[in-house]
Amino acid sequence: MTLAWAARSMCALAIGLTFGMALHPEPAAAWGDEGHEALATIAFGQLSPALQNEVRQILAGDPVAADCGSGSFVPDAVWPDKLRERPAACASQVKWENTSPWHFLDIPVADATYDHQRDCADDTCVVAKIKNFQKLLADKSESAARRRDALKFLIHFVGDLHQPLHTTSAPFDGATAEKAAQMGAKKPNTCLEKNLPMDRGGNCVDVRYQAGAANGAGKATVLHSYWDTDVVVAISPDPKIVASKAMSGITPAQIKAMQQGTLEDWTNEGHQIAVKVVYGELPAGTMPQLQGPYTATAVNVALVQIRRGGVRLAKVIEDALK
Repeated sequence: MTLAWAARSMCALAIGLTFGMALHPEPAAAWGDEGHEALATIAFGQLSPALQNEVRQILAGDPVAADCGSGSFVPDAVWPDKLRERPAACASQVKWENTSPWHFLDIPVADATYDHQRDCADDTCVVAKIKNFQKLLADKSESAARRRDALKFLIHFVGDLHQPLHTTSAPFDGATAEKAAQMGAKKPNTCLEKNLPMDRGGNCVDVRYQAGAANGAGKATVLHSYWDTDVVVAISPDPKIVASKAMSGITPAQIKAMQQGTLEDWTNEGHQIAVKVVYGELPAGTMPQLQGPYTATAVNVALVQIRRGGVRLAKVIEDALK
């Protein structure tokens, strides 16, 4: 897949890591359970003992089944995905509307920054929902059930915001998708079937991936799924180990610096990573083989974004509860 409009220089990654329209007709997770739990592990560790105790009290008494994400701060991180996937089985005491559009926003790759009117006009994108649930959590006149769910949504959505493909979408290449289908693409391509103009944050980009695979080998998947799950599992299938690696050598001054800026700033940061790295460094071909330099870079990006998301989630919670 050749994207002439995206930079292909690795120096762009160094710069990006130093410092849409809603076109997803189907839900897309971010980070998978492992990534969300690693990010939540970092966030909980950044909270003061007093705030840790307060969030435990807020999350107490959760009626949601354990396999849907409940019990404590870290497993709660996956509940919004389970609620979206199994709304009846994983419902809470509060009846929420269709939550699928809340997990992402689509800044076109051709645009440099988030535009609320273009990318979130109806306030159902992830940026708007983080703001809404932060206010709900802060409001002690709200019911215990609504504040509990607000915290659980926040834990998850700040994680979603830091998966680069949850901020970005690229033009869909139907001809390439048709060829990929003939080559054994994993599933029918939604964008091809529904004649969609954009790729749903990489959900319609067929790729192959398997650690160490070469010469066209590897499992068929899609770019979004690779960034959700495969890249995190490549670090470790254990969220605690992923969290530990992400925070290794990080100083309090670096944490404070990462916590600066607005939600919009963090959104633009992730979007630029998607443009310059996720798409910009993507190998050419009908079903690009993700290996070598691309996967090494992806691991580094995932560690940076999980780290950023974790320490920023702590700040979002602190600001709500202070």
